[in-house]
Amino acid sequence: MLAEDVVVPARSEIDLSTNLICHRIDTKAKDPIAAWATQPKEFVDGLLVARTALPNRATDLPVTAINVADKAAHIGKGTTVAELEALTPLSCDAVDDRKPDDDGEEVVAEMFSRIDESVPETTRNSLHDLLLRYSDVFSKNELDLG
Repeated sequence: MLAEDVVVPARSEIDLSTNLICHRIDTKAKDPIAAWATQPKEFVDGLLVARTALPNRATDLPVTAINVADKAAHIGKGTTVAELEALTPLSCDAVDDRKPDDDGEEVVAEMFSRIDESVPETTRNSLHDLLLRYSDVFSKNELDLG
């Protein structure tokens, strides 16, 4: 729920200050939920809420909103901004245990294999060297942000 009246300028992004409103709390849950995030949605014409991971507290929760409209959006205090969804934090056991590809050769080789055969050999070699030089920017698996 929005903590204060806000004006979101046209074509801009803002962190809204919100408070958590709980309608039902399950105090007998076996595994208490450790983290929450907002569900992305359009909650006012042209005003979108982004998926936002929230800190573990009930007040002053920053929720990212984006105004894609050509005019400012006025939102009143107490407006429901988003619904929450439980997050499942990854444990250390969930981390990929494959041998790290420190030099990036495997990733580069996979990308290099997709180059069309019509590209001249000198261009292919230059591209290969460039890809290797900057291989640290490529994700090496689904848990690597590059």
